Parts: sequence; C-alpha cells; structure tokens
Amino acid sequence: MARVPVEALARATGEVVASALGAPLFNEPPVLKALKELRSAAFVVGGSSDKAFNLVEAEALRDRGVEVVVLDGANHGLEVDDPVASARLLASVLDEMRGFVLRATRAKTGQANV
Repeated sequence: MARVPVEALARATGEVVASALGAPLFNEPPVLKALKELRSAAFVVGGSSDKAFNLVEAEALRDRGVEVVVLDGANHGLEVDDPVASARLLASVLDEMRGFVLRATRAKTGQANV
C-alpha cells in the first residue's frame, strides 16, 4: 500500500479529504499528529479486534470531530470469521463513507443536508 501523508492529500486536493486509515498507518505518530491537526474532514475505520488499531486514539480523534467507525469484532483486514458477515461489514463501511463524503462536501460548499 502506498503511503501518502494525510496533510499532503489535503494540500494537493484543496477539497474534502476522506481518509480510511488502516492500523499500520493509524498507529504511526506522524499520521496521528496529522489527523489531530487536519482542518479538513477525515474518516477513520478500524476493527475492534485488531490489536494494531488503538481504540483510545480513535475516541480521541472522534472527540476532535474526526468521523470514526469501529467495526465490532473485525480484525486488521476489517473482516470477521464469517465471510458473509464480513461482506456486510464492508458494505456498511462503504455506506458510512458515502454519507461522510456527502456531508463533508455539503459542508464545504455550504449546501443544506437533504
């Protein structure tokens, strides 16, 4: 997976930044620092059973306005033991991410929520 700093994405796009960060990036201090300082909207997803996903840091980011989705029982790959349940979890992440992008875009452009 290519690593692009979150702040570089924000500078490059000048638009809404939707970042789904996996645990290897999420636990790296430069990424946490960038997320804490980010002025654009951000989206973080992780699994509650992923030992590399820091739930305390996730909650701290949520308190700062970052949209955080924690998948109950999901591992590092955002999967659970049942493939059908895993597919449902991933579909729910896509729904959450779609809603996040719509809300963030509306907020940036000043459109009312519909």
